[in-house]
Amino acid sequence: MKKFRSECRHSHLQLFVFLFLCVWAAAAQAQSVTWQILPWPDNESWPTEGSPAVTNGNQVTLTGQDVLTAQSFSGAQTFTMDLSVGAFTTDDGGFRFEIVPSGQPTNLAPTIFQEVFLGFGNPSLGGNEDVDSNNTSIAGYPVAYNFIANSTYHYSVGIAANGQVSWSVNGHDMGLGNALVVPYSSYQIRLSSWQPTQVMTVNNFAVVPEPATLTLVGAGLLGLFAAIRRRKTC
Repeated sequence: MKKFRSECRHSHLQLFVFLFLCVWAAAAQAQSVTWQILPWPDNESWPTEGSPAVTNGNQVTLTGQDVLTAQSFSGAQTFTMDLSVGAFTTDDGGFRFEIVPSGQPTNLAPTIFQEVFLGFGNPSLGGNEDVDSNNTSIAGYPVAYNFIANSTYHYSVGIAANGQVSWSVNGHDMGLGNALVVPYSSYQIRLSSWQPTQVMTVNNFAVVPEPATLTLVGAGLLGLFAAIRRRKTC
């Protein structure tokens, strides 16, 4: 009987490990998102309003009007994408990656948000990296950045469990340190090109839970398995 029970427990353990690895692998995979195409904001006035964004599968083409993730996020996440920039067609502009509280009105430009921005055409800098909180630059920003037309930029924006934001472009750490922190329990991602008529294309946008989140899930599953083992025998 002892041998039978030992073999049965071993079988249960093998099954659990298999299921655990399946769940872990599924959680670790990059997940795509669904985009809401937003109208020109009612609270903004500009001579040219650009055009609505165009989505095609995993591609978003921006021409001055924004998109917003249909999904909301919480906890530690990493967002990745490839930003393709064509010829500069305006005297200045750039690309805005905004983290906004969930449930903001979609017909208005947000007034509460955290943002990382790459711009071009600034008369004093030639191009700039900016980091905003509620439309105000964080201390020490903007700083010079060589934002080049007809180029592709691989973005990675991480949000830690404590809300601290990290940002890299083409594998280069943009040096945020602890300058930007997301204070929202639930948030969405909003993207836009600026000025209106400046075309920018986003490909391969994906979200991946941070390793710490996956570890927490794994620890929870292990604890559940241990509890089940204490209560069940074959």
